[in-house]
Amino acid sequence: MLLLQIRGIAKSFGDKDVLLGVDMDVAQGSRLALVGINGVGKSTLSQIVAGRLTPDAGRLAWLRPTISVGYLDQTHNFSLRTLETEGESQGRFLETASLLGLDRVARWDWEGERTLSGGEKTKLALAKIWAAAPDMLILDEPTNHMDLQSREQLEQTLEQYSGTIILVSHDRYMLERLCERLLVFEDKKITLVPWGFQQWYQQREERKQRPGQKERREQILLIETRMAWLLGQINRFTPEDPEYAPLDQEYLKLAQIKRELS
Repeated sequence: MLLLQIRGIAKSFGDKDVLLGVDMDVAQGSRLALVGINGVGKSTLSQIVAGRLTPDAGRLAWLRPTISVGYLDQTHNFSLRTLETEGESQGRFLETASLLGLDRVARWDWEGERTLSGGEKTKLALAKIWAAAPDMLILDEPTNHMDLQSREQLEQTLEQYSGTIILVSHDRYMLERLCERLLVFEDKKITLVPWGFQQWYQQREERKQRPGQKERREQILLIETRMAWLLGQINRFTPEDPEYAPLDQEYLKLAQIKRELS
């Protein structure tokens, strides 16, 4: 059953055309990944679907009379629309916070008012979204600043979710594990791929066959290994700790180098 129909969506910022004539159907219960390098319009499209941005042209039609959507952006901000009562929401919040490894957050007031690390802020926002029991989740880079254990906890939680997922991520393992279809932003085109990330990636690599590609892949692997270690260290501190800033700066620098190599 179709949940959402997108036809001819376009969006520009100043002189820059970000989206031009996007068409997409989203079925109820489907899991769709938006894949591509930074700056190609993935976050813009996810914000349009979430109601955060208005398209310049095109039509976005929900095919159910009522729909609740939970949205998480890259800076831990979230929004949701729900008819749930607070009591029901709070119970699910506490349960999900525990599943995501936030037991100490769950012991506080469920508003979670204290200084948290980047990974904790993301997990807290996800727990609040999950508590509202939305029909659709739109997640933009949800594993940013999470260590490997936290990523595993999040993936296990999302595997239990029966609703629709639209996921923006560069986390290859997460894409392979959760998503069955891709919307690929590449070479100034947006293509709907009716299969998962692993098969698409293998076909893409076979098409490339460019000199120096092997060396770039090896360099990216080394960078990813270092980034995973940095995430583990970052998660041990809060932004107020003196150790936090240099680790975070190195992580962001490596992330930029990786994007340029990809």
